[in-house]
Amino acid sequence: MASDCFGQPQKEARRVGVTLASFWSLLRDMSRRAQERLSEWDID
Repeated sequence: MASDCFGQPQKEARRVGVTLASFWSLLRDMSRRAQERLSEWDID
């Protein structure tokens, strides 16, 4: 019972961590693409 009680929040925290990590990598990818587009526009 106690181990189940402690195991559940741990799973939840790991799931949230994975979600945050994927969201953060997506955000970095988008910002990198935006910077590439901006640098292309600066050349013109």
